[in-house]
Amino acid sequence: MKKVLIVLTSVFLTLISMFSAFAEVYFEYEDFTYYIDPDDGAVISEYTGNSDTIVVPESLGGEVIRAIGFSAFSGLTDIKTINLPDTLYYIYPAAFKGMTSLTSINIPKYCRSFSKMAFEDCASITDIEFSSEMISAIGEQAFKNCTSLKEVEIPMGVTTINSFAFQNCSSLKEITIPSSVDTIESSAFDGCGEFVIKGYRDSYAQQFAKDKGLDFYILDPLYGDSNADGKVNILDVTAIQRYKIGEQELNEYGMRCADVNHDGSITVRDATLIQMKLAKYDVDF
Repeated sequence: MKKVLIVLTSVFLTLISMFSAFAEVYFEYEDFTYYIDPDDGAVISEYTGNSDTIVVPESLGGEVIRAIGFSAFSGLTDIKTINLPDTLYYIYPAAFKGMTSLTSINIPKYCRSFSKMAFEDCASITDIEFSSEMISAIGEQAFKNCTSLKEVEIPMGVTTINSFAFQNCSSLKEITIPSSVDTIESSAFDGCGEFVIKGYRDSYAQQFAKDKGLDFYILDPLYGDSNADGKVNILDVTAIQRYKIGEQELNEYGMRCADVNHDGSITVRDATLIQMKLAKYDVDF
């Protein structure tokens, strides 16, 4: 019996030791509560102040801030502005969810990821600035119900836009998607209405826009491709000539491609430059 008690006591003490090792110890400094994650560093878990403008410091109590914790600022409806430090690496799920007065957000340049629901229900956000090019994915529901959001420029390096990432962003007018994106979940823009996707020729974003019936604005037009068939040849010269005498229409993309000298108009000079290019003259366009 004594041996059994010794064994049970030993197991109990081991469990207590293990629990203590994994338990989060919280610290308070000024208007913030934080803890130390063995993998992610110092993590802000709560804001206890009452200002409508928050500047998150680079460190608290001598500890460098690396993450905004789960629901750390969630539901703080009076905050209008929040500035995040460049030391920040991670934004945990629902970190800023429901901050209904927040008008803009900047993702710092060393931020590596932000998780699902990070900015969900932030209905007053009109602008998102991505300083970071280290993010590989836009998390699930990350900007869901951001109903005032109008324009977004996804940074180069992102490969995936996850499910419902921009669901119900009903004011969205345009989103720029880089060539690095190779996955956009079908539901990513559910409830957004009509908007324009800006991207690059033959990119995944272009195919997504085509499949969804969305307008696509090509950021790298093939100059000289006046008839918009994906090639530059003598037919493009003819298209410009016929356009000038009113025998042929050029679509919006064709008009952009036809203006090879970038003077804002389509002239015979553009047709001549295309001819020179086809004849192997040193023409820069």
